[in-house]
Amino acid sequence: MNLETKYCKYCDTHKPKDEFPKRSGRCTDCNNAHRRADRKANPEKYKKHNRTYYLKHKEAINKYNSAAQKANPERTREYCRKHYHKDIEKTRVRKAANARKHSDQRRTYKVKHVAANRDHYNAQAHLRRVKLYSLDGFWTPKDIAAMLVRQDCKCTYCGRNIALSYTVDHVIPVTREGSSNWPTNLQLLCMNCNCSKKDKTHEEYLEYLAKKAQVAA
Repeated sequence: MNLETKYCKYCDTHKPKDEFPKRSGRCTDCNNAHRRADRKANPEKYKKHNRTYYLKHKEAINKYNSAAQKANPERTREYCRKHYHKDIEKTRVRKAANARKHSDQRRTYKVKHVAANRDHYNAQAHLRRVKLYSLDGFWTPKDIAAMLVRQDCKCTYCGRNIALSYTVDHVIPVTREGSSNWPTNLQLLCMNCNCSKKDKTHEEYLEYLAKKAQVAA
């Protein structure tokens, strides 16, 4: 079967007609090479064009990118790693400048996010301490919610209502032998009691409270 060919004067070769872009005298290979050279020689021109195109189709592009990232998480992570390590110093400077520019918005978002995901942040903070002392065990926000119900939303020691504000405490402190990070070694306290208990065990803290009450009497 004879294929219809076309002559490319840039590479001086006859090639099948389907290897030529529409309304172009260059073959696809030559056309791509020309575009790469032009892009390299005129970066500002293409940057301006890309910016204009993005602003014009911003919503559609963001929607497409978001869907692609969710569908290919590993590929996205690999791309971000390569992009970061390609010019680490430039990336750090850009991120620092962006953080300074949007510091107020970032702070407001952080406060709201922490308030809405308090259990998650508490779990992460405790996990860091657990790794520091090489303890076994872990817990989840569901464990804390169940614990709050069991304690009737009251602090273990003073009985204060902690439904809106509580801290997670290790019954056997993480600095003591026999401690763990399993839910069985946890209790919910108000901030005052947790700060006062420090690294005391449950029994030691009860003794401390009894002596404090005697002194006050």
